[in-house]
Parts: sequence; C-alpha cells; structure tokens
Amino acid sequence: MGEKDHSDKQLAGDGGLSFVPLASIEVVRGATDDPIVRAGLLADVCRLNTLYMIMQAGSGHIGSSFSS
Repeated sequence: MGEKDHSDKQLAGDGGLSFVPLASIEVVRGATDDPIVRAGLLADVCRLNTLYMIMQAGSGHIGSSFSS
C-alpha cells in the first residue's frame, strides 16, 4: 500500500500524447457516411482526449473514465 504503481510511466513512443481539437473532430465526423464506423472513430478520439486529460491531471489512474 502506498507504493507508486508507475502507471504514468511512458512505455513506448515519444510521449507525444496530445489533445484532439474540435476542428480535427469535425474532420473525423465527416470522414465516413457509415454511422457505425463514424461512432467508432469518435469513440477513439474521445478515449484519446480522456487519456490526455488524465495525463495532464497527473493522476496516473484511469479509474472509471473508460468504464463505458
């Protein structure tokens, strides 16, 4: 108990996790006419933005952010 779990330690890549801005989200929304594919793409973008916000907060723990 009380030990740091190092879940915020970079495992791969250059650490370049970044927030997807609204303009880019609009591009994703128009990328396909298939509503299922579009929903999947938007879900991925939302997950990326959620991870970015968790990393910015420095909590290192996803908690319930990905529970749905």
